Amino acid sequence: MNGYTKRVHHDVVVPQKKFQDTYTYLKGKYARDLIRDWVEQTPPTKNVFEDLGIAAFLIELWTDMYGGRSIPKDSTETLEDGPKLDASPAPDSLHNNSKASSTASSKSYEIAYDHDLKAKVQDKFPGFIDIGCGNGLLVNVLLKEGWKGWGFDARQRKSWSTYTPDVQANLKEFLLIPEMFQPSSKLWNPPPPFHNGVFPTGTFIVANHADQLTGWAPLLASLSQSPFIAIPCCSHSFSGARFRAAVPKLAKGSKPPSAYAALCTWVEKLTADSGYVVEKEMLRIPSTRNAAILGRKWTSHENQEGMARTIVEREMGVSVETVGREWTEMTRKFWEKGAEKDH
Repeated sequence: MNGYTKRVHHDVVVPQKKFQDTYTYLKGKYARDLIRDWVEQTPPTKNVFEDLGIAAFLIELWTDMYGGRSIPKDSTETLEDGPKLDASPAPDSLHNNSKASSTASSKSYEIAYDHDLKAKVQDKFPGFIDIGCGNGLLVNVLLKEGWKGWGFDARQRKSWSTYTPDVQANLKEFLLIPEMFQPSSKLWNPPPPFHNGVFPTGTFIVANHADQLTGWAPLLASLSQSPFIAIPCCSHSFSGARFRAAVPKLAKGSKPPSAYAALCTWVEKLTADSGYVVEKEMLRIPSTRNAAILGRKWTSHENQEGMARTIVEREMGVSVETVGREWTEMTRKFWEKGAEKDH
């Protein structure tokens, strides 16, 4: 179409076919039971399909990052240090000249090979952490598919008790109080269970509609020297307060971006400022808030702690100590409100 400019770009990071095949596989395996057993107040179908789509994207992303490779054209070709494929002829009883049989055989081989490949990659995978994991569905599916990791949220959700014990053991109730705010947390006596946001080096950090934690994702990842993905939803500043991300200076006559577009631009800027090459993918999920911002390639490793403090003070216009007190007060009120509901 003449004059048409594509507004969004899908399949930049993960090829469409790989995503679609894995998404179809996950839907067939999990969707019916997850929708049937849904206990949250949110719409089940949308939420289940959305998180299955995100799981499919992450699985293919990790398969590529940690040693994945497309299926070889020659079935005798092997992965480096990988399993050798049996090229011996099939028994006579299995020979069939029909095209349908050949296609089915090929498809079965591809599926089996894909599972073998993912199992090999999982041995190299450093693990994930889902910060602000909410209902835990994404953690649940990834664990069941063999990807080690865990998630935490400020409050336990109803869904957690519906998962198998091994999944429940990897869903934790924690507040996040970043390490740079620790002096402020000491004013809270006794402190609730909290995490300081420092993870083992290389842990893949997931911030899926993590609200107050979204802007923190690039900074926490940088401090842990880890890759991350952020899928923004609602705008919150580094103090946890709602805000509208500043709009970059526009050319004369340009239409201002939506609040969501401004939020995504802000997270992209934080990603670049934290020393990452910015990557962005518009996910094929049933949500209008489907932008994924990734940081997995470094432009700088210098003084991450100092850089993170500088970013927080620049964005907030006050000292880290002041922001820390505001964040701690916000989390204290949230925790106490939740505790009242539990009694």
